[in-house]
Amino acid sequence: MEARAFKWALRGSILTYALMVFGLFICFGPNRKTVSLVIPRSQKPAVVGFYTGKSRGKSRGNTVALAHMRAKMKGKRTAGSVSGHVVAKPVDRKDNKTTVKKSQKLSKREALREVARQKALEKKQAAKKQQEQAQKQELERQVREQREAARLRREKNLAAQKSAEKAAAVQAKKAAVSSKVLEEKKKPEHKKSEPVKEIGKKPVPEEIQPVVPTKEVSLDTRKEQPQQDSQETIETAVPEVAEEFGVNEEYGDEGGADEGYSREGAALIRSIGRAWKPPRGLSPALSARLVVSLGAKGTVEKIVIEKKSGVLAFDMAAKASLWRTEYPQAFWGKNIAVFFGRTK
Repeated sequence: MEARAFKWALRGSILTYALMVFGLFICFGPNRKTVSLVIPRSQKPAVVGFYTGKSRGKSRGNTVALAHMRAKMKGKRTAGSVSGHVVAKPVDRKDNKTTVKKSQKLSKREALREVARQKALEKKQAAKKQQEQAQKQELERQVREQREAARLRREKNLAAQKSAEKAAAVQAKKAAVSSKVLEEKKKPEHKKSEPVKEIGKKPVPEEIQPVVPTKEVSLDTRKEQPQQDSQETIETAVPEVAEEFGVNEEYGDEGGADEGYSREGAALIRSIGRAWKPPRGLSPALSARLVVSLGAKGTVEKIVIEKKSGVLAFDMAAKASLWRTEYPQAFWGKNIAVFFGRTK
């Protein structure tokens, strides 16, 4: 029993020692791949190198090991021996892992380059689009400015045309008025004699012409009373200049006192004189006779130009003054004849 136990113990110790040596060899041995000297026919002989523990590369030992290996491959024997590890490095054949890694690196680089190229292309397209948009906006701005300038020119030309037409109309009107004034100046005596014939209805001396308005009231009243007509015609002479209004006020207390219209007639003359605004630049010899019809409450119902002056501006100004005049109550509901112009 003891012999058998000793025998098994010895075997176990030997096995343990062998395993320990093998483990140490694996752990602390050279980290190189050993190759067999038997090279397949499909592969070319690889260059082998020899290295001792510390030195690697080109050395005398490497040269001897290389010659020894070549001779052994040819079936010859050479003298000498070397010690160390023989390694083989393929020359034409590349490692698959290295190739894969390099291809991966290349693919990453190409991907990065492609991404950079795409970014550069997008940036270039964005810059081009922005430039086109800026050019489009500039063109639109220029078109707007041209349209605005054309519109301003049209408005300016239209305004100039209107002003020219207006000036031409004013000049034509002035020319017509001046021509009519010249025609009136050629016959001043006839113009002055007509009011005397209308007012007096009979030969009246010139020195008593200021009293004629109040006298005509009584004559017209006597003439129309037999016909039982409610209308009454009163003719008053209105001066052209405001300073002469006071001259007519003298007749208010004297002429026509027997009929009861003296004070009202003077008030009517003053009222018409305040409303009368003769146009400027006309001949002082112009005269006109108008008849105004008053309603029961003193409102103007109708104004008829019985005798025109020959100048439309003068007639319209006389008619407008009658519309603006305030009439005394004594003349409400009657027809009043008013003479505009100088009586002497």
